[in-house]
Amino acid sequence: TADMLHEVGCRWVLLGHSDRRNILGENDAFIAEKVAKCLMNGLCINLTLGETLEIRNAGKAVETLHRQLAAAAAGVPTDAWGRI
Repeated sequence: TADMLHEVGCRWVLLGHSDRRNILGENDAFIAEKVAKCLMNGLCINLTLGETLEIRNAGKAVETLHRQLAAAAAGVPTDAWGRI
């Protein structure tokens, strides 16, 4: 959990990786929850966004990236952007 990571001295986490999105099924809402929890526990976030080849070939890459970023950003306080 985010508080356990912080407790053991972790400062940064990687969220939104394509493998976790595509293989494990982590969706935008779940990643947004993780973003909020990590920020509340003092962690910094390396937020990754991305699309599959199918989405890119369908011409929906920008739409997908925008959706992913908007979902993650919804719970980020203005003063926390320096930690992402």
